Amino acid sequence: MLLTAGGRKVLEQMAGGDLSIDDIWDGQWVTVRVRRLSGGGVATTTRSRLLLETMGSLGNGLWIAPHSPRAAAAMGVLAADPELDVVAGVMSIVHPDPAALVEEAWDLESVRRVYAEFTDVVDGLHPGTDEDVLAAWITVRRQWTDVLRADPELPSAALPADWPGVVCRKRVSRLHDDWWPVAKKAFDRLM
Repeated sequence: MLLTAGGRKVLEQMAGGDLSIDDIWDGQWVTVRVRRLSGGGVATTTRSRLLLETMGSLGNGLWIAPHSPRAAAAMGVLAADPELDVVAGVMSIVHPDPAALVEEAWDLESVRRVYAEFTDVVDGLHPGTDEDVLAAWITVRRQWTDVLRADPELPSAALPADWPGVVCRKRVSRLHDDWWPVAKKAFDRLM
């Protein structure tokens, strides 16, 4: 499987904070059972890549993700490994409720810590000159990349009410509006 141009556009919009999983999620979940054909477990690199592609592990080779372009990307990872036996499907989850399923499959506390680090770093930025704004904007984007790598982009219905994702996305969007024009001018002057 390859990511289509439309899927790539959706991912870019999500990465930029313009779109969230709630805007594209159809309420369905992708479930995948993965086994190594030669016996044994799934290779560490494949497991790491699945986690990066927002798949959550329910154990015993069963993985889950909201039905989205990122889940399609994870399927591409699996399809590229000829040593894997993969059974996948898209379905509704009736029981347990999505929040309980998410709690089991993802380590939300570690993602919260990444959001907290982002907030701490951004709170400490107080640029004065245009060049300071450029440096601050680079810092924001670098920290935001860490957030995007850590956050599995789960639907808000499956997350705790105090989830920091929405607040941080809005903050990045505001900083983009405020800082990006100034940062771009400073960058252009340096070039």
